[in-house]
Amino acid sequence: MKPVIPLFSTVILLCLSVIVIAETGSSGVSLDNLRIRKQIAGWREDKGSFMKFGPEKLFELINGGAPEYIDRGMVRGFVQRLSGPGSASVELFTEDFGSHENAGEMVQIKKQDRDTLISLPDFDTATVAVIPLIGAFVVYGAIDRYYFEITLSGLGSSGSEALTELKKFFLFYRGVFE
Repeated sequence: MKPVIPLFSTVILLCLSVIVIAETGSSGVSLDNLRIRKQIAGWREDKGSFMKFGPEKLFELINGGAPEYIDRGMVRGFVQRLSGPGSASVELFTEDFGSHENAGEMVQIKKQDRDTLISLPDFDTATVAVIPLIGAFVVYGAIDRYYFEITLSGLGSSGSEALTELKKFFLFYRGVFE
């Protein structure tokens, strides 16, 4: 009977190791490491706004667009809302696409047919693109195997102020991976 306990312990440890590997990106960064609470100056997560989701829940979150994400490899993600300076707010989708190629392809799909693209200073437009809308800015970005979609509103029409705030988010993400 004594050999059974060490063998059982080894199997449990092996299973736990597999779970940890499945939850991290190729760089070892977990999806949970990308959640923003108070790490960005001037921004705070809204209470009750954080929600994890898988492909099945995505259909409830976005009306009609879920297949575009799932067909390109979206595995899991989370959505959260943050409040910032003045009346500024952000809705943030962070999604694990399984590979950098899949996440980058999602950015390219989102950039298609856009008349106006703005570059985010210090970031390559191939992996981070800013799209101005009426009263808001949307950013599509990919770092490692993760895809980010950020909608910033409430800053008026000041493009420079919006870019400054959006850059804070991507500097945070870049720091997580370094």
